[in-house]
Amino acid sequence: MSDAWLRMARTTIEHLPWEKVVSKYDRAETFFYIDPPYYGTAGYGVDFSEDQYEMLADMARNMKGKCIISINDHTYIRKLFKGLKKKTVKIEYIVGGSKAKRSTSTELILRNF
Repeated sequence: MSDAWLRMARTTIEHLPWEKVVSKYDRAETFFYIDPPYYGTAGYGVDFSEDQYEMLADMARNMKGKCIISINDHTYIRKLFKGLKKKTVKIEYIVGGSKAKRSTSTELILRNF
């Protein structure tokens, strides 16, 4: 994988719904980092329906630009994002800085390139 596309990177931050940002900026030279709410969780106080996960999977497979999506490792997500490259990573949570309140989980790093 060539890193040439990173050499002239420019960052734009928008305050728009995610699907509008993708539609507005989707070009061959665009890179999107997408971090949706974990599937099956409260969603960090943000509604994110199964329809939006389905739309995200479809857009990731069909966009002109490159994207990386980080999301929890769940059977539904693996099935929904089939066709994207996947890497499983172990993550560790420490609540309130206390090592006694440590938990581990896995996350998927998905990409379309």
